[in-house]
Amino acid sequence: MRGTAESLPLREKLNRRLLAGPVLVVASECLGGSTIDSLFAGFRELDPSSDAREIVEAIAREGYDGIKVYDYVPAAFYRQLLREARRKKLPVWGHVPFEVGLHKALEMGQASIEHLRGWIVGLGHAAAVPYGSEPWWRLHADVKLAASQPLVELAAKTGSVQVPTLVALERTIRIDARKEAITSSFLSRFDRAALTPLIEDVPDGQSAEAMFRKLQALVARLHGAGIPIVAGSDFGFAFVGPGDLHRELQLLVESGLSNREALQACTTEASKLLPMAGKFGVIRPGFRADVLVLKENPLTDVRATRSIAGILHRGSWISSRDRDTRLVRLRRRYRARSLLRPYKEDPGVERVLRFDIFSAGVLRGEERVVVPSGQSRVSSTQVLASPIRESRSIRAKWNNGKVASFSSVITRGKTEHRVSVRYKDGRLTVDGGEEIDADFVWTGTALDWVSLTTLGAAGIVPAKCYAITPSAGKPIVEKIALQLRRNRPSSVPSTSRALPSLSIQILCKDSFRIDCVIWHDGVTPVYIKQILDGQFETVHQLRVQ
Repeated sequence: MRGTAESLPLREKLNRRLLAGPVLVVASECLGGSTIDSLFAGFRELDPSSDAREIVEAIAREGYDGIKVYDYVPAAFYRQLLREARRKKLPVWGHVPFEVGLHKALEMGQASIEHLRGWIVGLGHAAAVPYGSEPWWRLHADVKLAASQPLVELAAKTGSVQVPTLVALERTIRIDARKEAITSSFLSRFDRAALTPLIEDVPDGQSAEAMFRKLQALVARLHGAGIPIVAGSDFGFAFVGPGDLHRELQLLVESGLSNREALQACTTEASKLLPMAGKFGVIRPGFRADVLVLKENPLTDVRATRSIAGILHRGSWISSRDRDTRLVRLRRRYRARSLLRPYKEDPGVERVLRFDIFSAGVLRGEERVVVPSGQSRVSSTQVLASPIRESRSIRAKWNNGKVASFSSVITRGKTEHRVSVRYKDGRLTVDGGEEIDADFVWTGTALDWVSLTTLGAAGIVPAKCYAITPSAGKPIVEKIALQLRRNRPSSVPSTSRALPSLSIQILCKDSFRIDCVIWHDGVTPVYIKQILDGQFETVHQLRVQ
């Protein structure tokens, strides 16, 4: 539901019938993402200076249909946000912010609560537990249904809509569901390679089943109290893809809804939640002629929603055969790109990674890596305070996965060394002289780890690698051997958070050897431990602000 810079123009094209596709309801970007979240399209980190009135004014002015809130919205900002949203008649959807809590979110009138997140935290932990501080599925084990009744009664009183997205929760907990999801024909090679190491980061089978049944029992309680339930899949979550709403309907029925009620959850109830009431949701004169025609009766078995005979879209008929042909074309397009787009690609918007650099447990310096737009152009500035003040300024650009240009300025004390590499006639030229054919250039900064994380998660190992070091005379150009191995999730040092990691070895004959482990979230390094020549350990730790 979260919006990005691309969402509003896409909605416009769909509304004007320039593209064939569904009705698009566009929420704002997620307000209250963490520093890491905000690297991705559709998330916005809030700070103490964020003004709710200005933000709501901008959201209304730009034409979004509602406001999406996420985990890290400050309580004071949240109160002002809901007040301003009511003034602008904009619904507020989304997560329950940790600082706010479920009780306050219900009292203050949040229109919908997604993924049972507020319930899971509210019924399981006395204090809010930030997402990522431990594997999210562990929080499910602590849900205490016996404590839910006061909150259930409050939710029934306020009319807040619940969107459980059980299919996403199932794929958070059940390994079989994850293994099935990874076979989706819509996944690109990058997505599949990035997600495969995460498959087994789930509880054991018996514990997983008990956790998921408890969540379904919670949905049954909410439904039994007359609280509106709307079907959603959380499409965009790593293990959820196109068409998974069918599975959501099945899980809702398993949770106590009748077949009819499950169908209403994705039709009439959904239209009431979204700004679509009176236009969609029922087959009636004056309503939009968007109809799914089935071969079998879903009132008998809700799985019949998959037996599609055709679609009536804006009064035009799309046969099952025509639909299948279109889906084949879509799958080819999706396989050619990534659903897990590494960084925001809004032109002119900087995304910044800040790393603290430690040696022997002592803070030695910092590094700032900037991604202006996409991942083809990256720059880095590193400053080390001891033993001799040293700074490095690096700029790099890629073209079709290969280095296109690279420049470096290294200052040690009062001495400055520069090097410039440019792509010309199919080869790289170093300071206008020596030519090399390189897929990867080693810079000795976190810039390398940002690049290798993206490549490694996709299962790509650069073949032609060089280290180019500025010096008093000509730059030193050395060929290096690079080995890369993907590891299963493990605890990040100094935290209880489990993430997949990459083991990397860089070997420069007769010069240096670096052994490195990078813990990452799929595209962004979070913790980097490197050892030079088996002796000197350095740590880069992502600074979460």
